[in-house]
Amino acid sequence: MTYFESYLTNERHYSKLTSQAYLSDCRQFIRFLAQTGEPSLLKASLDDARMYMSQLINKKYKNRSIARKMSSLRSLYHFLLRNEEIDYNPFSHLNMKKVSFRKPSFFFLEEMDQLFQAVDGDEPLDLRNQALLELLYASGLSVSECVNLLLEDLDFDLSILRVSGRRKKERYVPFGEFAYDALTKYIKNGRSLLMNHHKKEHSYLFINHHGEPLTVSGVQYILREIIKKTSLKGKIHPHKIRHSFAVHLLNNGADIRTVQEFLGHASLSSTQVYTDVTKENLQEQYKKYFSRS
Repeated sequence: MTYFESYLTNERHYSKLTSQAYLSDCRQFIRFLAQTGEPSLLKASLDDARMYMSQLINKKYKNRSIARKMSSLRSLYHFLLRNEEIDYNPFSHLNMKKVSFRKPSFFFLEEMDQLFQAVDGDEPLDLRNQALLELLYASGLSVSECVNLLLEDLDFDLSILRVSGRRKKERYVPFGEFAYDALTKYIKNGRSLLMNHHKKEHSYLFINHHGEPLTVSGVQYILREIIKKTSLKGKIHPHKIRHSFAVHLLNNGADIRTVQEFLGHASLSSTQVYTDVTKENLQEQYKKYFSRS
């Protein structure tokens, strides 16, 4: 498993969390094999793979979880096959019912306005929170992409971000006037003060109150504190802001392939999940506001 972990990290360029999830899925399958009599990964058969998937179904795992575990094991056996440790991949032709994906939750424009109104103030952390929310919504970045942004990734002349996505694939995403203003104020009057006060030197754009790079959990905490200042009910998470970015673009006529490029999706099918939400939203608005609907 050590070599497989190295393959995930160094060749596939997966994050630490993703690699750990893959390894956890593989270890679960190893335990299954030990319980059924043959503990060797190298001797697993198609029947073993089918039995394992049946067990997951019987244990009421969600389709999405099963699909992820099958993907992890398919990758493991692809790695073993490539290294000539096995003759075939028992998971390569294992089929299951089409996975049903939950429709992405998003904020309506009026709800986004409430969030923006809740981030005011002139203190360094207030300016940071304004810039963070504006940029997340203006660019559709994932939270990991956001916390890894460096100062040199921003081009204020062109209002464009350079983003390093999954597998270190780069893309360029524009940001608008509101994000531009919030970012310039934060960098000049917020970030610089915190960095100087704590005598820190690094290029990460978003920092915490100690001048250290902001973490994923730090962003999640900031968003939870922001929504507490509004009348909005329900949960908030960075991906919900990302979903809102995509839905609002499509609602205003953006081409789906353009949205795919902005989000950094490798497959168009990942972006198409937003079109169903958009159609439903348009239908609801039509019924609500058009008198002859």
